[in-house]
Amino acid sequence: MKVIQTFLSEEKSEQVQIMGRTARQNQGGFFQIILLQDELVRKFGVTDAEIATKQAKGTGMYDFLDAKRCEHCDTSAQRRRREVKEAKAEAASCTGGGSRSSGSSTTGRDYTNFSVE
Repeated sequence: MKVIQTFLSEEKSEQVQIMGRTARQNQGGFFQIILLQDELVRKFGVTDAEIATKQAKGTGMYDFLDAKRCEHCDTSAQRRRREVKEAKAEAASCTGGGSRSSGSSTTGRDYTNFSVE
């Protein structure tokens, strides 16, 4: 089977799973990644100069992109931890004196008016 991935997975485990689709039941397979440079710049903060340098060397591109993916994941995890900490602090301040009648939060979200579909 031939698998061509056209995006850099945010999670390495997802990419490993995609790569694993190429060879099943002792059958040979082929895996290739073809990426848009603009997406790497936008999503993972890769600069055009970094890409040009890696391309000129001809090696190490995957390791470089994997390191950028790790940086991206670490930054996202830090942001989520901060958001959870802020939400916990906000919830704690709401429980001390009864419930709030107005659901406007410090994040600008309105928690009183919502629907689940």
